[in-house]
Amino acid sequence: LLPDPAGSLVPIIFGVGMVCASELSFNWLGFLSAMFSNLTFGFRAVLSKKTMSDVKDLGSTALYAYTTVISVVLCAPLALIMEGQALPAGVQAAVAKLGWAKFSTYLFSVGLFYHLYNQFAFNTLQRVNPVSHGVCNVVKRIIIIGSSVVFFGNVLTTKTIIGTVIALAGTALYTELQSKRKHG
Repeated sequence: LLPDPAGSLVPIIFGVGMVCASELSFNWLGFLSAMFSNLTFGFRAVLSKKTMSDVKDLGSTALYAYTTVISVVLCAPLALIMEGQALPAGVQAAVAKLGWAKFSTYLFSVGLFYHLYNQFAFNTLQRVNPVSHGVCNVVKRIIIIGSSVVFFGNVLTTKTIIGTVIALAGTALYTELQSKRKHG
């Protein structure tokens, strides 16, 4: 009898929590926003998987395209209402600091990487269950931590390193238990 893979989620949650709590710039509003983001990510993954299962002719690329259009319809008016007055001044300040070429390159790159991230996420979700998809996202967190060290010079504390190792070990354990459950 194999152990339930759900038990391996505990070290993942503990490790990620340990990393978050040891962050020097930790604040509760940021933490709660991240938790809300994780909650909506989970809902999106489960509902997307259900939609792809229920609607046989709707693949991951088409579903992502539709959700992107819906997102633009929902977010563009809100962005204009919330940021509308400040948007031109913000763009001018960014262009003054970076120059038009660098500013537009950054903006294009962020948009491209965001699109690719979501496209790959939907393609992956079509092939795995939502829990496996979420567990795989732990690796994304580790990449973000590593990138912050490389690009911003953030220092990894002992707690951050230990939390990262615990979360990765939990991820490996989950993957192994899922594989054994699936194959035997």
